[in-house]
Amino acid sequence: MTIAKRLMLAAGLAAAVLPAAVSTAPAAPNGRLDAMLRRLEPETRFEQVCDIELMARIRADSSPFRPDRVVGGALEPPHHEGTVLSGKGAALRSGGLWYRLSFECRTTPDHMRVLELTYRVGEAIPEEAWGDYGLWR
Repeated sequence: MTIAKRLMLAAGLAAAVLPAAVSTAPAAPNGRLDAMLRRLEPETRFEQVCDIELMARIRADSSPFRPDRVVGGALEPPHHEGTVLSGKGAALRSGGLWYRLSFECRTTPDHMRVLELTYRVGEAIPEEAWGDYGLWR
């Protein structure tokens, strides 16, 4: 963990210094991943495609976060409407800690590709609350 990230975490500034990120570049196809995703029921695929893309884009942006897990409905269930999945109660795990996450993800009609994604990483979720949300280390 970088010194800057430690200082931000200690000061509780993670949400304040990370603006919402917007991206409209679709992810490149991945044959093996596509085969696994096609076996999922459409609603599950929808959520998985958005979760995977959220992790990839957050890792690639200039934030200090390097998520290894996203739970789209950790604090409250995501909302599905057509090809748009939105969540105000998501969580991401980075560096062994969980953070609040909100997002809006638009996919192709078959839910195999993300076409547009916006997200905001929020403040850390206190470890004593992890059990309430089904989160783990």
